Amino acid sequence: MFLSQVRLHRGLPFALSVPEKDDLLLPAEKRQRALDSVYDD
Repeated sequence: MFLSQVRLHRGLPFALSVPEKDDLLLPAEKRQRALDSVYDD
């Protein structure tokens, strides 16, 4: 059924969007701390 809709719409049968806010990204200092914790010996 999904592939039938893709063929009918000549693409995905729904809209895709990315949130405008960058809330999904960690601030630089938190990101760096997270990376450091992975590589700490």
